[in-house]
Amino acid sequence: MNVRRTLGPAVLLAVVGSCGGPTEQIDQAVGELVVCGSGPTIDGIDVSTYQGTVNWPLVRTAGKRFAIARIYHWPNRDVQFDRNWREMRANGLIRGGYIYFDPRYDVATQANAVVSAVGLLAPGDLPVTLDVEQPQPGLPAPARYAAMVRDLADRIEAGTGRRPMIYTGHYYWPSYVQSTAFRAYPLWHAQYTTTQPCPNIADAWTDWSFWQFSSTGRVSGITGNVDLDRFNGTFAELQRLAGYPSVSDAGTPSDAPAVTDVPVVRDVSAVRDVPIAADVPAVRDVPAVRDVPAVIDASVTTDAGSALDDASRADIFRAPDVTTGDAHMGSKDALVVVDVDLFADVGQSAPPAVEPSGCGCNVDAPIDGSPHVLSPIAAILAGLLLPRRRRASRTDRA
Repeated sequence: MNVRRTLGPAVLLAVVGSCGGPTEQIDQAVGELVVCGSGPTIDGIDVSTYQGTVNWPLVRTAGKRFAIARIYHWPNRDVQFDRNWREMRANGLIRGGYIYFDPRYDVATQANAVVSAVGLLAPGDLPVTLDVEQPQPGLPAPARYAAMVRDLADRIEAGTGRRPMIYTGHYYWPSYVQSTAFRAYPLWHAQYTTTQPCPNIADAWTDWSFWQFSSTGRVSGITGNVDLDRFNGTFAELQRLAGYPSVSDAGTPSDAPAVTDVPVVRDVSAVRDVPIAADVPAVRDVPAVRDVPAVIDASVTTDAGSALDDASRADIFRAPDVTTGDAHMGSKDALVVVDVDLFADVGQSAPPAVEPSGCGCNVDAPIDGSPHVLSPIAAILAGLLLPRRRRASRTDRA
């Protein structure tokens, strides 16, 4: 904070012409301080019924970040306040309200009217401002005046939940109020200048929060002149004054609060329920060649009930081979046993024995009483007819 004490011409002449030491005289004569801003400033406006019906969306588009509207010029309620109060918030401006305090009227009545108008302040609402600049005549003595300002401030703080701000200037406060007991209250300083970069504030404060530096400003959305104001600080600091519990400062003005409670992308399910190729049955139940008996039981008793020995009872045939290109019909090692009684029933004797040949088809070449080799077809027929032969034999025996 850059602070510089200044003196008016009359005070300077009085000090120079005095008999006392200059340092002591200067300290006693000080009535104002030149205090420059501590860094960035934020632009805003203040309005009353004199600005008519404000187009607040255009004001916001023009870059204004806050606005303060008149509630009362006591005893008159500002006819535009209710609309301004509503539209400032609706258009994203930090909002405030002020009462033009008149110490000639009852303090409690004025405080109650303000509290009724704004209620308990919420985040985004600036503290209510007490506009202390009522001119003569009829003002109370400075001590009484200061006590009335204190009473008004206490009542409004109790009703709104925030310690109010005070609007005044070095042209007024040192002369009519003269109290240094309000330094803890934010100062909204009034001083119109186009050439001076820093305001001359009343020395009852050491710093300023707002500076009303022009009454002839032009802003989109407002017909005619309007008061222009600056906030002494960053936008994050302005938000804190407006009741936000904590705001991070990104270094540039922005009325967009920090992004919070933005859920991380969740429950974005991966590709699910796309069935993997399942339940596609493998080639099953393709029956292998079944029920072709490798061995046909030809062992039955003769009509005389005696068992035949293996040599005279059955002829043994090697099953055809189907694993080669010779059109064989079975495994090389499979044996087919044919009942010799089959031939007896048809009036034939057991076929002459033959030496098996490689193809299993030579039925006309008996050699020395060796078993006779049947053709594959004959072997199959023998297997099919044999059960009937056995049943017939049992019937005959019965």
